[in-house]
Amino acid sequence: MLSLNRLAVTGAALVVAVCAAACGSSGTAGDGNTAAACSDLHVDRFKELIVVEPAVLADSRAQNATAGVWSFRHAIENLAPAGADTSAFVTAWLEDWVQTKDVNGFALDRAGEPRDAEMNHRIICPWLQRSPANACDDTCGVCTSRTLDLSLAPFRLIAIANRMDLRNEVEGEDAGEGRLIFSATNGSADDPASTPIPMTVIFEYALPKTRTTKEWATAWHGLGEVPGYDEPFRAALEGVTNGFTKRGANPSAQGGSALAQIRTNESALNWIWQLREFAVDASGALRLRALRNTPAAPLNNSKQLRDYVVANAASIKSKRFEMPLALRGGSADQLLFSWSLPDVDEPTRKAFAANTCNGCHSAENPSVDTVFHVSPFRQGVAKLSPFMNDPGGKADELTARTKSLQSALCGN
Repeated sequence: MLSLNRLAVTGAALVVAVCAAACGSSGTAGDGNTAAACSDLHVDRFKELIVVEPAVLADSRAQNATAGVWSFRHAIENLAPAGADTSAFVTAWLEDWVQTKDVNGFALDRAGEPRDAEMNHRIICPWLQRSPANACDDTCGVCTSRTLDLSLAPFRLIAIANRMDLRNEVEGEDAGEGRLIFSATNGSADDPASTPIPMTVIFEYALPKTRTTKEWATAWHGLGEVPGYDEPFRAALEGVTNGFTKRGANPSAQGGSALAQIRTNESALNWIWQLREFAVDASGALRLRALRNTPAAPLNNSKQLRDYVVANAASIKSKRFEMPLALRGGSADQLLFSWSLPDVDEPTRKAFAANTCNGCHSAENPSVDTVFHVSPFRQGVAKLSPFMNDPGGKADELTARTKSLQSALCGN
């Protein structure tokens, strides 16, 4: 039997050989026939693009109790400043989430509908109460101490995703992203009796420049060469994720973390579904920031937004645009939301809207369980929305990501 190390090397060598045969020794697409050969490279979408296999997600690597490499605890401990109190780090993040009232001059919540009470009721207080030493009362208004034990965190892994397709969209992310997707739960995430609540938290890492784009593509593609989802596959997947989740993955970034941002999608804190975005600031704290390419809701149907879209129509259609900060909000509601742009043709309007947070998760793309593209309430492939995975169609998101990975394997 091959050792895990030898299996990984053999798989990588096989990927290189296949790509060399398809793409030529230069690693570029070359003529039309070579480009066609590259497009024929087989990509296993559920090993190389998004992993939702229940046996993998339940592996010890995803457990908070042992700080498994795919766990929420590991993600936080490798993100917080070295030597920092991780309980205080997480508490400050959760409090910033609901206590900050505006970002970039735009309100985060509707008047009279804040999220702070439910953050305490559904996330912070139950978490504190799981540690007897905190000695908290029923509402956690009085506690002897307020330590959030990360081994008892209410965040469970529900998917691991390859987003190398973003290398064509996000400036500075030459190889795209790798992601860990978590669901919030109504108890300790490691406890099988805990059930999901309507909240997902996505750690989105820029794939470090320690590898070239083609090397990252080869690493992801090698996963498809490993039979089954048992230990050899899990060890190979760990080898890929370690390249972007560990402390020091990006030595030039704040704290050495490769994290680009955290994005949340929830109605657990308010009846209105909402998305937010967080990033590490200069002090090392995790703070709210304006959403990428998502205007503040008051700009809907405005001349200001319309003029921006018209002036940037070509780059919007190619998904290579970065909206000015002055137009961007700090939260995106998803309550029957649709972007309106006066006198803008429908293909341009739809291309723009589909790239906003609320457009992507509501009006423009078919979701699952209200507004999810990866649902915390389902298992396996069934948790993916029709936008993500449509077995009967040819225009779903995983088809587009397949083509992107094939292109990267050929050096494009």
